[in-house]
Amino acid sequence: KVKLPMFMLYTMAAIAGVVARIRNTENRMSAASIKCASKFNDVDVSKAKRELQWQPEPIEQSIKDAVAFYQRKKIA
Repeated sequence: KVKLPMFMLYTMAAIAGVVARIRNTENRMSAASIKCASKFNDVDVSKAKRELQWQPEPIEQSIKDAVAFYQRKKIA
């Protein structure tokens, strides 16, 4: 883990935004994403893993599962 000061992260986000606009690509590091991530930086899932035997899946699979769930719900 590397901890960076918030001002440095926001500076990096600004630079990434400029680069994304120049390259006409998606900006994966925006000020909004940094702000959102900083709100949830103390989340600990160890209790869910320990007591519920929860095993997180890759985000791609979670999205596919959510889409399939809502598609089934819409049909029913």
